[in-house]
Amino acid sequence: MTQNKYGSISAKPVKGFFVEMLTRDLSIEDAILDLLDNCVDGILRNQPKEPSDIETPYIGFWAKITINETRFEIEDNCGGIPWEEHDRAFRLGRPADTNQSNTNLSVGVGVYGIGMKRAIFKMGNEALIWTQNGDDSYEVPISQSWMNAEDSWELEVKNEKGRRGEDGTFIIVESLRPEIQERFAAESFKDDLLDKIASHYAVILRKGFRVEVNGTQARPKPIVFRFARESNDKDEVRPYMFKSTFDDVQVFLAVGLREPIPGIERTLEEQEGVKFSSDYAGWTIICNDRVVAYCNRDELTGWGTAGVPQYHTQFISISGVVEFTGNPKKLPTTTTKRGLSSSSSLYQQVLDRMREGLRLFVDFTNKWKTRESEVKAIVSPVPSIPYSSLKSEVESIPFNETRTGLRGEQYKPKLPMPPSNSTDLRISYLRAKKETVILAERLLPDFEDIRDKDIPRRVGEASFDFAYEKLIGSK
Repeated sequence: MTQNKYGSISAKPVKGFFVEMLTRDLSIEDAILDLLDNCVDGILRNQPKEPSDIETPYIGFWAKITINETRFEIEDNCGGIPWEEHDRAFRLGRPADTNQSNTNLSVGVGVYGIGMKRAIFKMGNEALIWTQNGDDSYEVPISQSWMNAEDSWELEVKNEKGRRGEDGTFIIVESLRPEIQERFAAESFKDDLLDKIASHYAVILRKGFRVEVNGTQARPKPIVFRFARESNDKDEVRPYMFKSTFDDVQVFLAVGLREPIPGIERTLEEQEGVKFSSDYAGWTIICNDRVVAYCNRDELTGWGTAGVPQYHTQFISISGVVEFTGNPKKLPTTTTKRGLSSSSSLYQQVLDRMREGLRLFVDFTNKWKTRESEVKAIVSPVPSIPYSSLKSEVESIPFNETRTGLRGEQYKPKLPMPPSNSTDLRISYLRAKKETVILAERLLPDFEDIRDKDIPRRVGEASFDFAYEKLIGSK
């Protein structure tokens, strides 16, 4: 029998390489949002599965972030990390025997067990984590020497004798990396971070969670729909909706109008740089209350695919939401938890329903786009309601079972359509701006009082009336 002369080979990771690769593709904003995710998971871990206040289950909980060129701090009152959870919280990766079935973390977003550590490694070389949960109160320092020690993966834990008024966690990161110091020192970083929090935590902030960055509170970005509460079974300005349960994940989808559709002039002005509300058009994707895509308007959410036109400013009034709730391992998210996994089988099936809803409102927009004043008179009186209120209306709306594609129930509104016997035509053409203004001065007696953007329309109408009267006679 031949004796093995080689023995074994170490496959232990090189700590420096491991840390570098773990953080390479992570933005600093996403690193901070990972820490906010942990705050929310802390709330879920310490709350009953069925909170008493369903509309605002996060009210009373807060996280405060402080950033400058020398350090990063985040403090929360979200329940802290119980000692029994320390292995899950501090190991690089989720232990195989982790059992979350008895906690609300079964509807969190943490799957891989790297968020807090990866965020700290991204920012700096030294950190201190203090946490308090019930009788447990301890702190875990991460030092430069630990970062440099290839053979040491154990972290020292210290008893914390002092106690604070509320259970929570406090993290300080120092010895910031040079590129992080530069980002934190930039005046725009605070506003950029608040903007990202307002997007990705739009649902959670609206449900009561409070987040501050250097003393400024993050305000949730709006997700609203025009919704006629009274239905006349003929014309109703309401969203298309779909709901289903697929492999432990609940799906709810809604797409509809936020405002009356824009006319030709307004669309052209949007293209020329006058911003109306395109920032809030498109699809928002939510996974367990976290927004993983906000107002997306490209192929990822069906625009420009399978018969749906590419997004155009003509469609700035169309907005949609898809919400996935359930087992975090089965949600269509990437490892960053803020990226959408478009290859997910579940998402691909839901995408067909998203396109179906889009086509309905694209068709509606196309049919009304030359009749802005008429459609405005129909849509403007219809109230706008937030997404959370729309969901509460679902029980009173008649859904029908779907028979093809992803099984579930859907609601298709009977949208108002323009009469087909219209005798009006739109006349549109381009002329030099300088010549148009000269003509406006001659044709329009109130020229000085007309807004610049209204001049093309007024000149077009007046020049038509002038030519008609000159050639044909009085109308």
